[in-house]
Amino acid sequence: MKQTLRFLPMLVGLALVLLTVEPVAAQTEFVSRKQHKREVRNSIKAAKKVETDFNESHLNISAYNLRDGESGRKLKKQKKKNAMPISEDGTAVTKPKLFPKRNVQAKAKKK
Repeated sequence: MKQTLRFLPMLVGLALVLLTVEPVAAQTEFVSRKQHKREVRNSIKAAKKVETDFNESHLNISAYNLRDGESGRKLKKQKKKNAMPISEDGTAVTKPKLFPKRNVQAKAKKK
């Protein structure tokens, strides 16, 4: 009996909170395909009307970026040459190898 009286106010409070809170729908509104196409068309028209002195590549609007179910343009992968760390004296920083390749040893013996 004492345990039920202890939890009863908490249950009543929880029930009131759940009943008074409105359902949250942040950017989850259902949009039909026709409505999506209409919005894309209108946004592209609005973007073309804007006149700027310079062209920023990240502001280029095209239908490709706004296709339903498609992601934006893929980023190019960085080449290993650009990603290689370089020390202060200009040489490439390499990790010491614990187990060198067998071909390197064979080439060293031949010389």
